[in-house]
This record gives sequence, C-alpha cells and structure tokens, in this order.
Amino acid sequence: MASTMPPPLPPLVPPLRFGMVEEGVYRGAYPSRINLRFLDRLRLRTLVCLLPEPPTEELSEWCTQHDVFCAQELVPISKDEVVLTNERVAHLLQLLVTPERQPVLVHCLDGRCVTGALIMCLRKLQRWSLAAAVAEYSRFARSADTPRQPPSHVLQLVESFKPETEFARFLPPR
Repeated sequence: MASTMPPPLPPLVPPLRFGMVEEGVYRGAYPSRINLRFLDRLRLRTLVCLLPEPPTEELSEWCTQHDVFCAQELVPISKDEVVLTNERVAHLLQLLVTPERQPVLVHCLDGRCVTGALIMCLRKLQRWSLAAAVAEYSRFARSADTPRQPPSHVLQLVESFKPETEFARFLPPR
C-alpha cells in the first residue's frame, strides 16, 4: 500500500537581518514575498516602514489582508545623514512601545542604518549605555564577519535625541 505524503510546506524565511529587539518588537530588512509566511507567524499588528518610497503593492495588500497597520515613514536615501528628526523618532518610538500596537516589525531597505538608528534611540529611551547600543547596532550592520560601527551621523542623531523630553510621562523617576 503506497502512502501518499502531503506536499512539503514552503520554508519559513525571516527577512534579512531579522531579530527580536524585545518581546513584541522585531527589526529587519525590507520583507519580500519569501518572508511573508514567516511574518504570518509573528501575528504582527504594526509594520513600521522606513523607506524612500511607499511599500510595494504586494506588501501593502499583505498588511490589509492580515489587519496589520502599516506606518509609512518616507526616509530619503542618504549616505551622510539620517533624515529623521527627534520629533519623527519620538513618533516612531511611540508606535514601538505602545502595547496595543505590538507585535511590531520595524524595517528599512537593508535593516541597517535607519532601522539601526531608530533602535539605538529606543535603547537610549530604555537607558542603555551608548556602548551597548553601538555594540547592538554593529552586530546588525556587519558585513560578512566584520561588525560595522554606526556612521557619525547616526551617532549624532542618537546623541541629540532626548528621551526625557519626548517621553517624560513614560519614564520612571530617576
């Protein structure tokens, strides 16, 4: 008696540079078609897109089909500056830290610079040391086996971001 095996399921493939920032907050590069089955498993409520243009129609449709709020932040490509202001950072971080918006995935084109800058600002909000935030950035920005330090403009953004001003009501007293 020949047994018929069901066809194998397609693989679960995370986006490039995918990682858990903390429970309910994920980061990565731009999700492609092959990543959507993986994203289904995360049961996302919010997708924060830090892109130079709106997400593809396919990704937008996936968000609609899965009832995922797609927060689009148009961020021009720049090698010498992160074109996020402190106010924009605060708005984006509000999406990441609001429990009703979680689980949330934040991504840029490659999951390095803009995503890394935003996550470094989150770590500053969480009162991480700059050295620890830089080390985390470097792990995700590595090229082959070589960690990359954040560019000076990313460090300037992080240093200028003042969570005690933007998030005073969310921070515990010192």
